[in-house]
Amino acid sequence: MHAACALTLLLAAALSALPTSAHVRSTDRRLIDWIQEGRRRSPTLGTLVDVIEASDVFVYVEPARRIGGGYLQFVDATPHGRYVRVTVDVELDAPHLLAVIAHELRHAVEIAEAPAIVDAMSLESYYAGFGARRRRCGRDRTACYETAAAMQTTALVFREICGRSVPPDGLRTDP
Repeated sequence: MHAACALTLLLAAALSALPTSAHVRSTDRRLIDWIQEGRRRSPTLGTLVDVIEASDVFVYVEPARRIGGGYLQFVDATPHGRYVRVTVDVELDAPHLLAVIAHELRHAVEIAEAPAIVDAMSLESYYAGFGARRRRCGRDRTACYETAAAMQTTALVFREICGRSVPPDGLRTDP
């Protein structure tokens, strides 16, 4: 990992942890507030944050625009933990945004449960074994995988927040 990226992550770690979580962080105050609201409104989202909190995975949730959903990228592994970046479309309405955040946090939990994931290559290898391959995503256009658990999490959190099922056209979670 480049020194500038490492410095950015360290600075973000010092300044931006959620008050109730040291492992789910953001540099965007609005996202911190949304995640806290999501924890209050969705037991599932709260459980995901709790599981990540008890793990060696640190999640940086960052804003984007016009990507239609979200994605997760592996950043680095150090003796102190494994670091991932979740990018989400902040132009989504609140229920969709929280469902997408939960979807990506479910992927972070999958990583937390797989200690062999220590870099982008081992992440791709892991997901190639049980995930469904999607088109390329993210800034660097890496291979993108989807899991049934993450898709179920999206629907469950949306239902917990809205009190209704996912719309017939679904929720976009991948850009």
